[in-house]
Amino acid sequence: MRNRQSIPVRTDNSILAVGIFGTLKTDHPYNDNLLAFYSGVYGREIEIADMPNPTRHLTYECYMNNGYKVVFTGCEVNRIAALPEGMCGFEVTANRMRVYKGPVVWDAYIDTEISWQWKHPFSAFEQLFIAGDFTAANLGASESMENVTDSPCLFCFSENTYDNYGSANYKEDAIVLVAPDPCWSSLFDELKRWILAVLPRDLVLRVEHFGSTAIPGIPSKPIIDILVEVPSFEQLRSEIVPRLCSEDCSYSCFMNNALFIKRSSYGGERIAHIHMAPRDNQVWEGLAFRDSLRANPELSFEYARLKKELASKYRDDRNRYTMGKDTFIKKVASQSNRRV
Repeated sequence: MRNRQSIPVRTDNSILAVGIFGTLKTDHPYNDNLLAFYSGVYGREIEIADMPNPTRHLTYECYMNNGYKVVFTGCEVNRIAALPEGMCGFEVTANRMRVYKGPVVWDAYIDTEISWQWKHPFSAFEQLFIAGDFTAANLGASESMENVTDSPCLFCFSENTYDNYGSANYKEDAIVLVAPDPCWSSLFDELKRWILAVLPRDLVLRVEHFGSTAIPGIPSKPIIDILVEVPSFEQLRSEIVPRLCSEDCSYSCFMNNALFIKRSSYGGERIAHIHMAPRDNQVWEGLAFRDSLRANPELSFEYARLKKELASKYRDDRNRYTMGKDTFIKKVASQSNRRV
């Protein structure tokens, strides 16, 4: 058995987390099977020992050339002495990546040299955290790592958020729709000014208001959806992510675009979903959807009815609420001839 000196311990210059490590298809549909994969850690956070409070939830993704990606997603910890069933430990230092099996931490079953593509420390809750992409020299031939063919492998920093999982008050954000509010346009203007003040002007090429709060007469969650054009996906990751990740602004990356969730404060209400992508990214189809509903009251009514049905059915399940709207949104966007 390992002695205490060999237990992995987090430092200001390292990443140490507990969660799940496995492979998925790169284009895996957003469905129940995908949610089942992530349920290996989501909802089980309370089983993880030695988490700081608040806890950072982070994800790394590595895209293979064969249509698969390697994923780690989990909670940052102060040390790893043992692991919950089915979970792994994930350690990234200045020059190595290690992945540990449970339940007791023995030698790492993946231990490889890395080189950082970009790396930025940032501060939250009076602690230093690391954001960055790195290249792993070799994941090795592991029975538990199916569909891994590439070497070296680029691991992209794709999620950063903070939660208090151990609190009795912790819960996911509920889906609550409210009547249209004329103040939403003013709130967008205020948030646009904040974005332009926080980020260098050459990184923000365009800022648009879209989503339900940008469509007259549509009930909505009181969260402003914003779409920001950036020069490139590489600049988005390496220059914007370290500037926006904070106690009240979480980050998620979706292969070639990103979402920042801005809250009123840590643990406070969501006030904005800020989507960022280069000009030709498919996320810009959201403007075609917005404009189609603005121009067609019948479509707006149909969408409003769908949202109310889903909000009633999935009040405490944001993922399935979003999945339920996907077919309607794609149908409307595909019928539009607009090219942004």
